[in-house]
Amino acid sequence: DESDEEDDGMFDVEKLQSEHDALNGSFASARQNFTQRGPWRLPTEIKSKFKDVAKVMLSNISKADVYEIFKEPVDENDVPGYSDAITSPMDFGTMISKVEKGLYGGGSDAAISFYKDFLLVFDNCNKFNEGEGEVLDEATLVLKVVPLNFAKSCQEVMKRRKGKK
Repeated sequence: DESDEEDDGMFDVEKLQSEHDALNGSFASARQNFTQRGPWRLPTEIKSKFKDVAKVMLSNISKADVYEIFKEPVDENDVPGYSDAITSPMDFGTMISKVEKGLYGGGSDAAISFYKDFLLVFDNCNKFNEGEGEVLDEATLVLKVVPLNFAKSCQEVMKRRKGKK
C-alpha cells in the first residue's frame, strides 16, 4: 500500500491541476475527480501531522467557499426542510471543530474520516438541491479544488517539517 503512494497521483500537484483544468463544470465530474483515487492517506513522512494538514486544508478550502455556503451548519430557519431531507449534516465549521478536538484521530485513519466528511458536505448539497441550481454550482466550484488542495496542503506541511530540521 505504501509503495503505491506516489503512483496513484494523490500527491502529484501537476497531475491534479491538469485533471482540475479538464473538468467540465458538472457536479458529477467534480465528484468523480474527488473520488477516483479513493479515500485520502497521508504521506509517510507526515503521518503524525494530520491535524496540521487538516487545518491548512480547511483554511485554504474556506477561501474557495467565497459565499460561505459551507462555513457553518445549515440553519433550519434559513433553509426550511433541510433537517428533514439531510439526516447527517456536515459543514466546514463542524470539521474545524472536530480537527481541533481531535475527533478524527490521527494518521491516515483520520485522513479517511476527513475525506468522508468532505464528501458528505458536497453530497448533502447535491441531494438537498436536487442536482441543480446556483448553490450546487458554487458547491461544484469548491469541490473541484478539493483534491488539488489536499495535495498542496500535504506539501505545505512537508515543507514546514523539512524547514524545522
